[in-house]
Amino acid sequence: MSGTITAAASARNALQVGYRLHPVLAAATGATAAGVALIFPLQALDPVTVNGVSVWATPFDLFASMTLMCVTVLWLGHRLGGSPLFGKAGLAVAAVAILEPWLAVLRVVLEPSPALGAQLGTAMALVHLGLFAASAALAVELFRRPLGHPTIDWAARLGMLVTLFGMAVDPSRGLPALLEAGGDWAPAHAVALHAVQLLPLVGWALSRRRELKVPHQVTLVAVAAASYAAVMLVLCWQAARGPGASGADPLTVAALVVVVAGGASSTASVLAHAREVRHLALEARTASEKRQAAAAQAAAAKASMAMARARRVALQQRVTQGLLRQRKGSEKDRGAVPGATLRIRHPIERLSPDERPTEIAVLATVSA
Repeated sequence: MSGTITAAASARNALQVGYRLHPVLAAATGATAAGVALIFPLQALDPVTVNGVSVWATPFDLFASMTLMCVTVLWLGHRLGGSPLFGKAGLAVAAVAILEPWLAVLRVVLEPSPALGAQLGTAMALVHLGLFAASAALAVELFRRPLGHPTIDWAARLGMLVTLFGMAVDPSRGLPALLEAGGDWAPAHAVALHAVQLLPLVGWALSRRRELKVPHQVTLVAVAAASYAAVMLVLCWQAARGPGASGADPLTVAALVVVVAGGASSTASVLAHAREVRHLALEARTASEKRQAAAAQAAAAKASMAMARARRVALQQRVTQGLLRQRKGSEKDRGAVPGATLRIRHPIERLSPDERPTEIAVLATVSA
């Protein structure tokens, strides 16, 4: 129960932040989310299908994709910290998020004639081009401004670049439709389109790994982006080979295995290098601490010897002064010899080191 309340509070706070950041884009996010809730049950309730797929599948995919895109752009705008370009790009994304899914709904509801269907398709292509332009402007702004952490910066930048490529290979509104290319371009489009959501999540997760230095985090983001782009290119290669290459054919599977193996080996190499760097840093820190401890011990021993030497000198001076006072008193009683120089040998010097009295014993003798 407490977890549900916390999640609801977090969602409310996120909506409030999004509305303050860009009210129009926040409203479009809510509208597209409502579209997802509206269209989802229609896929089960409406029995009409095309090639075995519900006629509501395309509108549902567009509503879901636009919801994720709006949320992503709001997050990027929050990280950009009040970029002027974000306001304009946010308006464009909001307009596309409202228009494109509902144009797809009109194509289902109206069941238009071929001429009207072509006009609606052209309108959707123009709207899609507007989304591409807004995303390209955001990509430029991402390379100009930091997002607060280098790992998240590069994850968002590379993710946006891959997403732009995914928009370009949209099977119904992108280059495949313009070039009348055969094959199934939907998998490549779907994988690339969501790179701007997945790669920043990878960057965020890596940025929380305190044991990894920032260069290693950025390198791992680059490996993830390269592997992600390679998967997309393999799917594009499959689609470019024509309808006969649809599905998971052996060539596509082999290429994907190579991509995954390359990404895994690169990741393992980066992590091994990070562990080696940590080990060397630990050894250097341990050696430095040992040197500091040895230096401290040497300084303490030197200070102790200096103090002992100072105590011995002070003790000798006190004993000498006491003997001189005693000698002067005895000379006054017996009379001093004029012009004679008296050399007094310190009594302690006549004894061997083992026979010399302690400081306490000497002080007791002098005081007596």
